[in-house]
Amino acid sequence: MLSDIANIHEGNRHRIKDREKALIFHSVFSGTASTRKSLAEKLTIRPTTISRVVYELLEDRILIEGERKNVGRKGRPENILLPNLNRFVAIAIYVVSREMKGVMINLGEEILSERAFYLDEHSDNDKIFQSIKTITDYLAPCKPEGSELLGAGVSLPGTVNTREMRWISAARWPSLSNLSLAKLPLFTGTEVSLHRGLDAELEYLLLKRGGYRQGGILLFHWGFGIGSAYAHNGTVLKSNIGRFGEIGHCRVNYAENPALQLKKCSCGSYGCLETEAALWAILPQIRSFYPDAPEEEVEFARYINSAQSIKRSIETIPLLHRALSFVILGLANINQIFFPDKIILYGPFFQNKGLFDFFLRSFLKAVPSYSRNTLEVELLNEPIHGEIFGSTHAFFKKALKELLIARWE
Repeated sequence: MLSDIANIHEGNRHRIKDREKALIFHSVFSGTASTRKSLAEKLTIRPTTISRVVYELLEDRILIEGERKNVGRKGRPENILLPNLNRFVAIAIYVVSREMKGVMINLGEEILSERAFYLDEHSDNDKIFQSIKTITDYLAPCKPEGSELLGAGVSLPGTVNTREMRWISAARWPSLSNLSLAKLPLFTGTEVSLHRGLDAELEYLLLKRGGYRQGGILLFHWGFGIGSAYAHNGTVLKSNIGRFGEIGHCRVNYAENPALQLKKCSCGSYGCLETEAALWAILPQIRSFYPDAPEEEVEFARYINSAQSIKRSIETIPLLHRALSFVILGLANINQIFFPDKIILYGPFFQNKGLFDFFLRSFLKAVPSYSRNTLEVELLNEPIHGEIFGSTHAFFKKALKELLIARWE
């Protein structure tokens, strides 16, 4: 999560000794060095500076001293330095299928405690808000002794107005409408940041993979819903209203009287891409072929690859071929708008090799020839978990940045 600690002061006025303090902490945090002597050798920083910085880091409790090293050997034994991962903790609230989930995490991306509630499709504003409040009420007292709770990052699907702290809508809960989360800080007793789920996912990818911070990166998700997020040179582009990159709610069908001819979307419109291809919309038809098909994305991905019979036949189902054609159209259109350098695909449907191979061939045919050879398309096979770490990273960075300013003269 904090791979950029060494450069934490970049972009702000700072002194050489501030950078040295950040570099020393980063070296211990990353395991590059674990004693004062090894820090001085690896970083070529004067031992007196190392001693002063380590003293401050120990005083601030972001480092701790462990068992002595080289005991019984020639030379003076040294105390091992370790990062105090539980010095700061944060809460992450996020959604998996129809579960509202919450976890408490520390500096090392370790999950210390968790709580979840299943919310059926009829859940309304009151029930959903109460589940969030109950999760935070449970997690807040779970912080380890001596830890400081920095804040709660709330990462949500659908349309999220981050400026006004409002959750406008989400496909999995049709009764959810314009839910205000502005009072959450009063209940948590700490700062709360609100995020659109895909933005948090992309934020985390940018943190973990330095190569993604150059040029344009488009994250495209096809699963329970359909959406995208876009970053340029390491900055995720966002909208306060919460619909930036929401290709799933662009219309792919149109009729003069849509109520009579087109499918109604969870957003209230008719003919949206999600109505033709999102898991929430086509799962009932999928279950006519595979009655046990689950709606949770990770389980669905496992399911469609669990049996050879499914592997052989799923890409030949007309329903899925129709869905594929609409998703290809949606991605081709958003590619034409942003012309990204890299497209990152993730979601359960892409985990089926037959579907993915057909999708990729067809999509690349739709890419203009003058940009086809420079466009990179990458498939993510594992969950990103950015809804946890991308939504809380700023809390940890802010707290560390303040402590990594040198106090010694």
